Amino acid sequence: MSTVTCIRAAGNGFTSISMYPNPAHDLINIAMTSAENRNANLIVLDVLGKTIYSAGMDLLTGENKVQVDCSTWAKGIYFVQVRSNDSSMSETIVVE
Repeated sequence: MSTVTCIRAAGNGFTSISMYPNPAHDLINIAMTSAENRNANLIVLDVLGKTIYSAGMDLLTGENKVQVDCSTWAKGIYFVQVRSNDSSMSETIVVE
């Protein structure tokens, strides 16, 4: 099992995001650290740029965790984005 971790510079509202397991089979665990309380959107895109999952979230200051069911997704590479009004983060995950 491997974990993808992305750390961003200070000043961005998100300070880190990590996803595991990678590759995923049934569930993707996503942990995000936010510098402040904020509304955000979690968006998953396939390699063609088609949105296959989207959900709104209320992030609290500190670590936030969410699980995404990927059991019905086709095998392949996906781009996971977390967006708010002033910040965004993106990482790649493989579904097998």
